[in-house]
Formats: sequence, C-alpha cells, structure tokens
Amino acid sequence: ILYYNRGEKNKAIEIIDRLIDAEPENINAYTQKGHMLNDIYAFKESIETMTHLIEIDPINHEAYVIRAQAYYELGFYDEVYRDCQTAIEFDRYDITAYSLMIKVLSESGEIGEAKKVLDLLKKEGAKGTEIMFLEAFIKESLEEYDAAEEIYNKIIEIEEARKSRFE
Repeated sequence: ILYYNRGEKNKAIEIIDRLIDAEPENINAYTQKGHMLNDIYAFKESIETMTHLIEIDPINHEAYVIRAQAYYELGFYDEVYRDCQTAIEFDRYDITAYSLMIKVLSESGEIGEAKKVLDLLKKEGAKGTEIMFLEAFIKESLEEYDAAEEIYNKIIEIEEARKSRFE
C-alpha cells in the first residue's frame, strides 16, 4: 500500500501479487488488488481477480461489489446487477452495491425500479450525501436537470460545511 500511496501503482500490484503467490488464499490481498486494478482501469484483470476470490470465498460481499464496479465500467449491466444483488444478499447495508444498482437501472431506462431501490434505502434509514447524489442521478436520468443541479449544489454546500469544521 505504501507504493500505491506514493503513486507507484504497478509496483504495489507486483508486491500484492508476490503476497498472493506466497499466500494463495489471502482474501485481503485479493481485495486490495481488485481495488487497485479498478483504480488503474484494468477492469478485465480486476474481474478475473475478483472471480478467483469468489471461488475462494463465495460469500465475500466486497468481492462482488469490486467486480460489479469493473463490470460497470465495461458496460456489462446485467453482470453489475447480478453481482450487486449477490453482494446485498451477504451484506444488506452495502451502499456501494445499492448505488451501482441504481446507476445501472437508471442508465438502462428502468427509472421506476431505480426509485424503488432508492426508496428501500431510505426506508432502511440510509441518509446523507450519498443518498442525495443517487436522487440527483435519477433526476438526471429523467432529464430533470434543474432539480439535479439543485441537489448537487446542496451536496457541495454540505460537504464544504463539513470540511470547514475540520480546518
């Protein structure tokens, strides 16, 4: 991770690969590698890595989410939806899985279904800027750009206020 934080991402992946070679069932190493591969846009390799991790640990919700993120970037929406559903089966509070589901549904024109997922999140008590972002995303999909912009501006306002409290 040190190399990764220094911007030497390929070196970091080499070290993770050596760790995986030494410990072929090291779940954390695979998870880190999946994140790193997505960060450097190596989506196909990320999918392969996460698929292997799922073979080792078939109930690892994070592996499904990381793989879903890679599928999303490649435009494989059916796979994204399937992996998100599986991730949610194992961790019903995984906001990233719900977010990807909403994005895929919205981009596929299934706005009603996207709204149902968002309503479910709200019913479960989810709140904050991530939920607001998803609301704005749906508004954009409906071409309600002014409403989306209003939400985005509110998110910026909240985040700037939060940031100023820590300065």
